[in-house]
Amino acid sequence: MAHDPPMPEPWDPDHGLGRAELAARLTTSLEKLAESSHEDAPDFPETPDVRWFDEGWDCDVFVVPDRNGTRWLCKVPKRSNVQPWLHREALVLKAFAEAKLSFVPSVGWTSWSEGDWRAGNSTRVAARESQSGSMSSDPALPYDWMAISFVPGVPLLHRLDQVDPSRLGRSYGDVLREVHGVSPGGIGERPALVTFDPSSLITSVDSAIDALRRHVASDVVVQVQRMVERVRERRSEEVAPVFIHGDLFPEHVFADPETWNVIGLIDWADSSWGDPAADFCLLGWLLGDRFLDAAMDSYCARPDATSEARVELRRRAVVKGAVIGIHDIEVAEKGAPNVPLRQRIEVLERRAREGWLERV
Repeated sequence: MAHDPPMPEPWDPDHGLGRAELAARLTTSLEKLAESSHEDAPDFPETPDVRWFDEGWDCDVFVVPDRNGTRWLCKVPKRSNVQPWLHREALVLKAFAEAKLSFVPSVGWTSWSEGDWRAGNSTRVAARESQSGSMSSDPALPYDWMAISFVPGVPLLHRLDQVDPSRLGRSYGDVLREVHGVSPGGIGERPALVTFDPSSLITSVDSAIDALRRHVASDVVVQVQRMVERVRERRSEEVAPVFIHGDLFPEHVFADPETWNVIGLIDWADSSWGDPAADFCLLGWLLGDRFLDAAMDSYCARPDATSEARVELRRRAVVKGAVIGIHDIEVAEKGAPNVPLRQRIEVLERRAREGWLERV
């Protein structure tokens, strides 16, 4: 009996190319780039040394050094829907460069070499996409790609047990205050309000709870179920939006391991106008009260910040973080990139012991 193929996961590529083939095609693109005389192009050697570096949900990432030994990260989308996000990320990084914020990557080159992203003009790119789907400007690769610089520091993903939560939290709050004060182009007009709807966060929680049963004790599952019912009963509310990163998972946050100051934030494809709590929620869940309290203290250390606003921001961050933390165990079980299953299980068990779930 024939069986239907499994449904692809959100992090699976749709182009059918393996990493070796992608590297070979990217090498071809960079060889042509090295032959060009465009003033903005990095000075790649005639035969670039392209090596696979890492993957996220949206892109495969390759590293290639230029003639000066500077290493660039080349982001190659996994799916057609990622290409417009990459165009937007280039516009956002341009805005950060103009704001002289040093904790984000700089863009070295894009395959859409018409200069639109540098001019802040997304019209031509958007028109091409509307006419031809997600056709790449680069004939060697299925989708547009871009080369960005490395950011300093080390990613938090595998260092959460080494972090000083209070020191990291203070720095994190300072950095987010800068991020949330930027008004970049390329993401549309700022809405007057955005909706925080707790019940919408748990629309697919039943399958996540099934996954929990395979990994945690029954008393923890009961705590999660009670938390879910409380979240379902919460009313939606309107929140004044700011520019948010929107995907501040620990692999996207880089810190100095000596000082635990945040010195790098990467992967801006999901940035948008939104609830500022979204940028606190997951690290708050993973690192706990000491981190979240310190981050809130530094973030709200401005004359117009009220204690009531701080309490509400923290409350929304706790709700969002707990729900994401529960869903993370399901996606980790399915093999999602950069979501370690054991780490997420241990955090859930710790939060249950600390009474976090009862506070949601």
